[in-house]
Amino acid sequence: MVWVDSQQHLWLEEYPRNPSDRTLNGHMFAIFGMWDYWRLTQDERAKKLYQGGLTMVVDYFPQFRNTSWVSHYCLQHPEALSDKYHLIHVAQLLILFSMSRNLTFARLADDLIRDYPPPVVSGSVLFAAGTHEGVVFTSAGTVSSRKKITLSRASTAPADRRIRIKGQPGFWYRITAGALAGHHVQEKWAISTLQGRYVNYEYYPARRVTMNANTQYVGIEFDAAGKTVSQVTFTTTTATAFGVIGTAIFNGREHLLADSGPFAGRWVARYTLVT
Repeated sequence: MVWVDSQQHLWLEEYPRNPSDRTLNGHMFAIFGMWDYWRLTQDERAKKLYQGGLTMVVDYFPQFRNTSWVSHYCLQHPEALSDKYHLIHVAQLLILFSMSRNLTFARLADDLIRDYPPPVVSGSVLFAAGTHEGVVFTSAGTVSSRKKITLSRASTAPADRRIRIKGQPGFWYRITAGALAGHHVQEKWAISTLQGRYVNYEYYPARRVTMNANTQYVGIEFDAAGKTVSQVTFTTTTATAFGVIGTAIFNGREHLLADSGPFAGRWVARYTLVT
């Protein structure tokens, strides 16, 4: 079903019913079909439907986004939340970026990835010396109990999840062995961070990012375990742009993979760049 709302936005409906569900993943899958048909036939009607579908996604995205949590499956049933479809939304937005070459869709995907990244990761959490708190949460996300430990030196413990917990700040690791086994520990840079590489996404075509003028930057080569193999530095004299083709978290910090410029083939910490 296809219809135009009172704000002149085009909806490509997954479910032919009234009232409309306004389902996001179904709408974006239909956009893929419009793009394919337009590319094959050069039919201008399909191009207009494709473009109208893109406009709807951008303009209505704030209503689908659920900041720091899972995005809404549809607008008719706002209680319908699914981490499966949230991650489908991310993948679809990156495809729309590839199809349209419009950076807006990559940035929308960024928002959803930060809100609720893929939760199934495992590895070793590095704890700095000092005091750390483990928390047991109820199914509703409230605190059931707490436990503190103090380390005289850095230590590690295994974890099988890096997740959002609804209503709680930041990201949490579920510890599976050691003094905090069965507890969640909050991710804190250089204090408690999951080691290795995780939350990986690719960009096609390359995205353009910018380094600020008169600033020193570091490009890093990581091995498969997330350890630094080598690094190079580069100091800009003017604002300098280059392309990136991927994103991943290494040891608790997000990095972008450069495919051009002074760091081609290396990873640069995202927080240092203008994206």
